[in-house]
Amino acid sequence: MKKLSVIIGCLLLTAGFTFGQTQTLSFDDLNGTPNAGTYNSTDTFTLNVNLTLSGYDAATLDAVGLSYFLQTETSLAPFISITSITYFTFTDSTQPSTPKIFDDPLGANPGFLTARYNDGVNMDQGDLGATANTFTENRGDGTYLITQLGFSLSGAPAGSYTLASTTLSPKVSQVTDNNFDSHSIPQANYFLTVVPEPSTWSMLAVGGLGAIGFTILRRRKQRA
Repeated sequence: MKKLSVIIGCLLLTAGFTFGQTQTLSFDDLNGTPNAGTYNSTDTFTLNVNLTLSGYDAATLDAVGLSYFLQTETSLAPFISITSITYFTFTDSTQPSTPKIFDDPLGANPGFLTARYNDGVNMDQGDLGATANTFTENRGDGTYLITQLGFSLSGAPAGSYTLASTTLSPKVSQVTDNNFDSHSIPQANYFLTVVPEPSTWSMLAVGGLGAIGFTILRRRKQRA
């Protein structure tokens, strides 16, 4: 009985090491507000994508690569693209071609489309991840800058939108450890607000003043 208890204890300990890993993504545009930003409808902007690991040990169980994909609402999808990708930590890129456009329903949440390279002849799945060039680098617990993504907006309608990592097959975002086990990454969100261009505000202001002037003039004529 004692021997059985020891065996069970060892199994539970092993399971703890095997299933104790957590991995999360976060986005930072360096504007001081984590995971959120405000832009004009034709802006370009850059996001740093960070990976935080917990339960990893660089000596025995480190992360050697990852896959992740991005999606956004169908209402924003035609007006946004990923124009550049710079890799850090994991630098052996999987699918580096740009621009990546948001036109793919595969792996997307309802009402969303995922990004992929698609020039009408060649296309990829839109994997923004990479693997390490060497297995000797330290990739244990900690937060790592993994990619820097450049985005371009082209006449995006004013409103609030979400850029999110994917969790659904066949585009599951995940970390791979040096045992070649995969660990799913929970959905991470970046909240994007699009506001009208300054010139649009000026036109609206001029139009508003014109309407007020016309109303005053008409009332004066009615009184005369």
